[in-house]
Amino acid sequence: MGDGGPAPGRGRAAPPRGLGQLFLDVPRRRVQRPVRRGPSRLIAPPPIPPGMPGGRQLRLHLWISGRVQGVFFRSTMKEEADRLGVRGWVRNLPDGRVEAVLEGEEGAVRALAGWARRGPPAARVEGVEEVEEEYRGEFRDFRIVRRAPSLSENVQIGARRLTPREGAQEGRGVPD
Repeated sequence: MGDGGPAPGRGRAAPPRGLGQLFLDVPRRRVQRPVRRGPSRLIAPPPIPPGMPGGRQLRLHLWISGRVQGVFFRSTMKEEADRLGVRGWVRNLPDGRVEAVLEGEEGAVRALAGWARRGPPAARVEGVEEVEEEYRGEFRDFRIVRRAPSLSENVQIGARRLTPREGAQEGRGVPD
């Protein structure tokens, strides 16, 4: 009965069985795809506003080394700081490092310091020097400082160490 007539019990003509038809005979399963909800990054809880209970204020000074310049480190750090409610600044140093001062609620500041240990995707952070300083509350927002630091700024923020001779001139010790 290969005349192309109706197949027994079906009431219609059976299509020719070619290679493509073999795959159509397999029952199709519905594939469950994961549902994406919200951003793909982990989101930290919102910071506690200054003056609220549990909102200990903290100031950290960071020096980040590695491949951290020319990889959008500063701009991405500013985005993270704004998201977390951290205030302060970040800048490139002539020696290839990035320097940042962070102020705000302790949890938010520590979260941003943790982010700085990883950096943006193109960065390769090799080390972070972190110094906790006395909280001053001197910043209103987080800024990118685009100029090279001057000598007076380095002395003011403690990034430059005095030689024994300079220390003696300022009364901090006697050179040998």
